Amino acid sequence: MKRGFEYALKNNRLIYGVLAQLNYKVGHPDFEDMFEEARILLAEIYTEYYRKENAKEECGSYMFQKLKWRLLDKLRQKKRKQVEVCFSQLANEDDELPQIEEIIETGDNIEISDALYQLYKRCTDNEKMLLSYYSVGITKTTEIAKLMGKSRMTINRWRKSIQEKYLELNNEK
Repeated sequence: MKRGFEYALKNNRLIYGVLAQLNYKVGHPDFEDMFEEARILLAEIYTEYYRKENAKEECGSYMFQKLKWRLLDKLRQKKRKQVEVCFSQLANEDDELPQIEEIIETGDNIEISDALYQLYKRCTDNEKMLLSYYSVGITKTTEIAKLMGKSRMTINRWRKSIQEKYLELNNEK
């Protein structure tokens, strides 16, 4: 493993290249964490490769591709965990309907925006319009009803439908 870490310390360019392909450039907020994680993974990959292959030559393209796939796997696992945590926080034990404001607020996190997109795809055009009002901070039923030219009762019905679709989506995960 010592040789693996020596290799990883010498090959920063390989790590930078992999991170660049995964859109983790130097200014990214998680760049330093991803860089260190990539360095550890590269050391493991190097050790595995030379243990299995017993090779003398260096295979940079193999290391590059293997590191890229391992990091992608880690990112996907992290994303799944974050979405699960988000859904578990919003869905109460009694299966009460979460407030739409809470659903929209979670969308600020890029990893969770995919789950919101899935919810958005399930909504009718009117429900999508209602979600868009919530996303820009317009949350009062009477105000939304005036803007949309609908009754408060209709807005409440759409709100409840969105909340139920959200719970259905949550239960599918």
